Amino acid sequence: MINWIRTWWLKVSSPISLLPWSLGLLWQSHRLGTIAITITTLLQGIIPAIQLWITKLLVDQIVFILSLPPPGNTSQAIYSVFLLIILEASVILVGVFVGVLGGHAFNILSEHLSYHIQMRILEHCANLDFAVYESAEYYDYLQRAQEQARNGPILLLTRLLELSQSFISLFSIALLVFLYNAWVFLILTITTIPSFWAAMHYGRQRYFLFNHRTPDGRRATYFNDVLSTDIYAKEVRIWGVKEYLLDCLQSLRLRFIRENIALSRRQSMASMGAELISTLGYYGTYIIVVLGVIAGKLTLGDLTLYGGAFSQTQSLFENVLEGIANVYETQLFVQNLSTFFDIKPKIIALGNPNPIPSAKRELKICDLSFTYPGVRKKVLDGVSFTVRPGECVAIVGINGAGKTTLVKLLLRLYDPTDGKITIDNIDIRQLDPVDWRKQISVV
Repeated sequence: MINWIRTWWLKVSSPISLLPWSLGLLWQSHRLGTIAITITTLLQGIIPAIQLWITKLLVDQIVFILSLPPPGNTSQAIYSVFLLIILEASVILVGVFVGVLGGHAFNILSEHLSYHIQMRILEHCANLDFAVYESAEYYDYLQRAQEQARNGPILLLTRLLELSQSFISLFSIALLVFLYNAWVFLILTITTIPSFWAAMHYGRQRYFLFNHRTPDGRRATYFNDVLSTDIYAKEVRIWGVKEYLLDCLQSLRLRFIRENIALSRRQSMASMGAELISTLGYYGTYIIVVLGVIAGKLTLGDLTLYGGAFSQTQSLFENVLEGIANVYETQLFVQNLSTFFDIKPKIIALGNPNPIPSAKRELKICDLSFTYPGVRKKVLDGVSFTVRPGECVAIVGINGAGKTTLVKLLLRLYDPTDGKITIDNIDIRQLDPVDWRKQISVV
């Protein structure tokens, strides 16, 4: 049991630990927008509780007026009712204004956030080693990162705002419920947990499904491009491969649809059971309040207050737990973005690189061997020669002999598996690769 809990916690905590990094992306993209969103979210969170309390006072005041014998102090009591109505209307108007302001701030922040992430991805791609571009795994990482750049940060922002607003509203309203009856609060809380479990569990299932089919997703995109762009239009028609490509694409797409529907069906069944438990919990607590009114322990205003508070507490608690699950699911996908940024270049300048020799008297290739990552066969094996100033050297060989690979090593797009390349007896790995490439003209 302990091992199971430890394993579960490691799975859950890994993406959640990236939350500060994700929030840092918001701050880096637009600080003013981040501050505006935070303030408007806080204000929108406490407005429902204020509105509920004013409604309670209003109902109690109306009941008090109806209990007065005419004419009584009716005019003053009615005056107080109008004041409460004006106060409630003012609170609602403030909520509308804050909502509009928050929506505008969200649009500004989302635009800057999307741009910021896209530029970071492109900058990171340009800094990576040439070797990654010849790896299928890199393109899987890139596609996942680009998917998250388009949707992940914005979705995370939306879900964080929804979660923050629900949490603030829950805290303010749940306080009323807890002060009334701690057991009622406990019942409302416990009956919302099944919804939380369903959202967490199926969020992970969607993430694993997405990652598992990334290679097939890239394959489907390729088939789509071949069939729909002018680059391959001639070949598709000349070779008559339209039906083959359509069959391949259809097979992949239909499999994706079946997987999505199967996952949705399982989640719908779990959600239905969770909602049944939640509904029973609400009406069980509502009966307690009705009995309190009948017994004379509570007023009609209390019935309005607690009835609304119970409903909103349970609804908001579900929203908070679902929001946590949604943020967790989004963080699972944002984890793909973080993983992509964790790919670091290996061909970099040393801490204190040697300066480029000014004379350049001798370029020497010493017993050079090279094997591409993931391949056993050596492309180059024990190559040695020397080039001196003024010499013109031609590298000749059949396809696959290693001519291009040798040039890549000279440019230090790769480092050799064995041997070395020196300029005036200085290994080019001891030079700044950017400065070294400036010394070479490539056609």
